[in-house]
Amino acid sequence: MRIALAVDTLDAAKGGAERGIAALGRALADAGHKVSVVCARIEDPDPRWEIVQLRRPKFLKFRRVTGFAAAAEKALGDFPASVAFGDVPGCTVYLPHGGVWSAWKKQEIASSETAAEAKSRAKAIARSPRQQAARELEEATLRHPRLQGVIALSHMVKDNLKYSAEYGGPVAVIPNGITLPATAQAPRPPGPPRLLFAAHNFRLKGLAPFVRIVSRLKDAQGLEAGRGGVWLYRRLAKRLGCADRIRFLGGDASMEDLYAQADVLVQPTFYDPCSLTTLEALARGVPVVSSRFNGASELICGGGDGGGRRPQRPGLREGDRARAGEAAGGEAGCCAGFGPGPGRAGPDPEGREADRGVERVRLLRTAGLLALLLVLSSSVTEGASDQGSLQKRQGVWVLHLAGTPEEMGTQAGTLLKPQVQALVGRYVPGMLKLTGGNREDVLETARKLEPGIPAGYVTEMKTLAKAAEVPYEDLLMANLSVELFGSSLCSCAVVGPEACTEKETLFGRNLDWFDDGTLARSAILVAAFPKDATPFLSVSYPGLVGVMTGVNARGLAVANMVVHHPGLQPKGIPYPFLQRRLLETCGNREEARKAVEAASRTVSQNLALADREGGCFLETNIKDVRMRPDIEGMTGGTNSFGEDKDPARAGKRYQVLCACCAKKPVSADTLLKGLREAAIPTMNVQCCLFRLGSMKATLSYSTLPASKGPFVDVDLAELLKP
Repeated sequence: MRIALAVDTLDAAKGGAERGIAALGRALADAGHKVSVVCARIEDPDPRWEIVQLRRPKFLKFRRVTGFAAAAEKALGDFPASVAFGDVPGCTVYLPHGGVWSAWKKQEIASSETAAEAKSRAKAIARSPRQQAARELEEATLRHPRLQGVIALSHMVKDNLKYSAEYGGPVAVIPNGITLPATAQAPRPPGPPRLLFAAHNFRLKGLAPFVRIVSRLKDAQGLEAGRGGVWLYRRLAKRLGCADRIRFLGGDASMEDLYAQADVLVQPTFYDPCSLTTLEALARGVPVVSSRFNGASELICGGGDGGGRRPQRPGLREGDRARAGEAAGGEAGCCAGFGPGPGRAGPDPEGREADRGVERVRLLRTAGLLALLLVLSSSVTEGASDQGSLQKRQGVWVLHLAGTPEEMGTQAGTLLKPQVQALVGRYVPGMLKLTGGNREDVLETARKLEPGIPAGYVTEMKTLAKAAEVPYEDLLMANLSVELFGSSLCSCAVVGPEACTEKETLFGRNLDWFDDGTLARSAILVAAFPKDATPFLSVSYPGLVGVMTGVNARGLAVANMVVHHPGLQPKGIPYPFLQRRLLETCGNREEARKAVEAASRTVSQNLALADREGGCFLETNIKDVRMRPDIEGMTGGTNSFGEDKDPARAGKRYQVLCACCAKKPVSADTLLKGLREAAIPTMNVQCCLFRLGSMKATLSYSTLPASKGPFVDVDLAELLKP
C-alpha cells in the first residue's frame, strides 16, 4: 500500500510525538508498505522512505503553519491513503498528535499560577494569529470530505473530539508507539527515593507542581530532564527549601539512564494526549504518578498504595509510594498510579521482571498498527464506489454520482459516510434546538411530506442512509429543511446577456442559512449523472439528495429563497426535490417555469431561473406563480413577494442588488461585489456566481461567511462531462 505521512517537521531525536511518528513510519515500512513522508524539514530519515519536501513561508510562525497545510493538502491529493500528524485538510486519516485545540486552550489557561496570569494568557490566545489559524485548520481538517476517520492517541482525546470539537465521525484509539528496551533494566542503585520529571514544555507539563511534590517528600530527590529555561523553577525550589534535592539535567540527559535511576516517574501535566514517557516508563517497570489530563493515564491503575502491588524497585518503600501519591494529589488533578491496569501494557505485577510488560507494550503497539492499516485499507477505496468517485478536480473536491437512484444513493453514502454521519448527527438536533421544535412533531410533518417526494429520490435517500449507517428519519428531516425549518434569508440576481459586459447570462446567488459552522465546513460539489436524465452540478452537503443551488449540462441554473408566509401543502413536491427535477428534465428557463406552474407546491418560495439567454424570477406559493418583470435585463430578489412593486417591502439586500446592477453593462466582478454586500455575514454559507454562456463559475462555500472567500473558479462544462 502507498501511504503518505504528513508532518511539518520530523526529527526523531527531539523525542515526543516526532519519535512516535518515526517509529510508525519504520513499522509501516517493515510491514512492506511504500511510505512517503510529506514534510517541510526532516532529519535522519529512514532510507526506505520517499521524501516529499515542501516549501513554506520562512517568516511568521502562523504563516509557516498555514503555508505547510496548504502545500501538504495539494500534495496529498496524489496519494490514495495518507495520515496527517497535524492539521492538514485533505488527509484520509487525521492523527492530532497535539490533542484537540479547544481542550488544549482550556488547560493552557488552567496551567497559569495566578488568576491574573490566566486572564492574560486567555487574551494572548484570543489575539494570536497562530492560534486562530490552528483552530481554523483543525476545523477544516475535521470537516473535509476526504477524511475517513481520526486516530486518537487516547480515550481522553476521543472524548475531546466528541465534546469539544463536536466531531461525529469514526474515531479509533491507538496509543503512541514507543521504543522498547533491548534488555531488562539493571537494578536501581542504592540511595534515597528518586522522582523523575521528563518534558520540554515545563509549564504545561507541570514542572512547578513537580517541584512542590518533591518539597513535600523531605527525603526524596528530584530529577528533571528537558529543554527550556529553568530559572523560574530553580527559584521556586529555593523558596520551598528543596533546591539541593532537585537536579536540573537539561535536554541532553540519557532517558535510559534516568529510567534506571528513577523510583517513580511523576507527570502532573495539565494536558498531554498520550505521554510517550509514561508508556516507556511502564515498559521498563518504572511506577508512574500522573494527572488525569494525561491520556496515557488510562493505562495506569490508580490508588495511593499502588493497588496492592509490591514495590517494583528495591529502593522504593511502600510508604514512599503512598506519600508520592498523596503529595501529587493536590497538583494538577494528579492521581497516583503505579503500573498498568489489568490487561494493559506494562510490567509483570509480581516484580521487577520487565520482559512480560515489554511484550504487552509490543502487542499494544502491534494492535495499533493493525487498526491503522485497517483504516487506511478502507480509505484506499474511498475514491471510487461502482460508478461514483470522490476526487479533487480543478482544486476542489467533487463527488461524482452516476446511475440509478439505488446506485447513486449507495455511492454517496459509501464515499461520504463519516461526513453524512457528522452532518446528520449535528444538523437536525441543532435546527430543532434553534427553532424550538419537538422532534416527534417535526418527524410527523416530514412523514406527511414524504409521499410528495418522487419515488426515485425516496429510494436514493433510503439507500444513502443504509450505506452511511444513519437513521433514514434523520436524513429525511435534513432533506426537508426548507419545509420543516425555513430558516433562510437568501438573495439572488440574474443579469441577461444584453446587460452584461461579457455578453453572457450572469447568475449570482447567496445562500444565507442559520448555521453553527456545520454546513460551511462540510459543503461539497456534487456532479450527478442520473440514468436517463440531464447531468447537473449542485453546491451541496453530505446526505442532501435535493438541490438548493445548481446548474445542469444544458446551461439551466436554479436557486430558491424562502418566503416566510404561513401555510404548508403536504401533498406538494418539496422544493429541493422540485429544483432537482427541473435540472434533470428541463433545458431552459421557459421549460422550467412551466414545470413549476404545473407542480403541486408545498410552501411559499421565490425561485430564480436562468439559462444562456437570460433569467426570470418566480414568486410561488401553494396556489399561484407570478413572474417578476426584468428591469433593463436584470431581475432578482430576496425573501419577500412584491419587492419590485412596493418599496416598503424591498429591504436593504434587494436595494443593494439593484444598485450594483443599475449601471449598465454589468460585469461579473460588479455582480460579485453586490453579492458580497447583500450577504448576511453570520449566515452566508454559499456565495456563487455562474457564467452560463461560457459555463464557468466562481464559488465560495467552505467558510462562514462565504462572501469573504476564498473563491475558486471552476469549469462547469468539464465537471459535467460524463
